[in-house]
Amino acid sequence: MAEGISMASVIPRRAGAALERGGQWWNSLKDVVQLYFAGAMLVVVWFCLAYVDPKSFPAEVVFGIAVTVFGIAFVLEAYRWIVAKLDLPFVKWAVAVLGVMAAAVASGASALTVNEATGQDPAHFKASIALLAPLSFVPVLAVLVMIFTLISTPFLLFGWLGKHALSRGRIRDSDVLMPLARLVGVVVVASLASFVASPPITSGVRGLAGYSALFLDMHYDPACATDRDDRVVRVNDEIVIVGRITDQGPRYVRRACPLSAESIELPPPAGKKSIR
Repeated sequence: MAEGISMASVIPRRAGAALERGGQWWNSLKDVVQLYFAGAMLVVVWFCLAYVDPKSFPAEVVFGIAVTVFGIAFVLEAYRWIVAKLDLPFVKWAVAVLGVMAAAVASGASALTVNEATGQDPAHFKASIALLAPLSFVPVLAVLVMIFTLISTPFLLFGWLGKHALSRGRIRDSDVLMPLARLVGVVVVASLASFVASPPITSGVRGLAGYSALFLDMHYDPACATDRDDRVVRVNDEIVIVGRITDQGPRYVRRACPLSAESIELPPPAGKKSIR
């Protein structure tokens, strides 16, 4: 009886000590490493749930959270690595040049999107180009991210192999798990980038361009519009572009509408009476 009571008191103490050591070990890790380990533990939970029912809702939720955690960890680690390199003079010049190039690419991609949406010269839709420049650059950025991840993957693997081939020390478990976790993060980021660059996203931006061109760059002109809901933007003194919302979405067409003087009499200036 006394032995049973002694064992009952020892087990909670040992469990508490183990939890305390585990908490100290967890707190000693960097936050990025904590995210990687959290993603790994979620993957273990997902395997257990998927073994019972691969298509169950809890399994899908846990898998989605695990993938998100891996992606956040990799992006955070890459961001901190890049920020740490920004103090180098060469990197500053490179960032400045890439920023100018990114702005040019964003403007050009936005103009192409507006042209695809309207079928007209995008030079007449400046407000829409400015509005859509960040959104139009997103697919381009996604492609660049995919290229970066594809290039970085061999470096991650060969860098790890080379590091431990030259090292004479004993390989720890973390030395194996961290490169694998980073590799999973690379795959997650590349998959997300491929989704962002997919046709549904680009077609959504194109649809937004069609409406923004109509409502931001065009106006009502009864002299050139045949319907009160039509909107117009002038190309030159002879030609206008007419936009209309149809059952198939916004549609645009060029029409002849010579610029002419108006015969409407202006009212007298404020505070003055008309002279007859």
